[in-house]
Amino acid sequence: MPEEKTQETKETSELKDVLVETARIQLAALEAGITFWSGWVESAAKFAVAADQELLKIVQRGDETNDAIGQLTDLSREFLRKVTELPNQALAEFNAKIEKETKPKPKSTRAAKVKP
Repeated sequence: MPEEKTQETKETSELKDVLVETARIQLAALEAGITFWSGWVESAAKFAVAADQELLKIVQRGDETNDAIGQLTDLSREFLRKVTELPNQALAEFNAKIEKETKPKPKSTRAAKVKP
């Protein structure tokens, strides 16, 4: 019987380890997704506000649209550049989270005291 209990304890421990690792990976993926989407929302909001201001200038000025069109083009390029960087940022965060949590914790090197 003790052998069965030891085997059961080992299997339970291994199952627990698998479940914990799965949960850690899922949370790291969730956090990376949040980084991606929050970055996208922030970039899109800034672009929308700036583009709206430039479009308003076009409507107000009428014939002086070249500068505003150039500015809209620059805003679009900046938005697209930032958005294309987001997947790499999310991946870097995911990898950092996984690496940080998989590093083994330093073992205690405390020496036993010897009584004279």
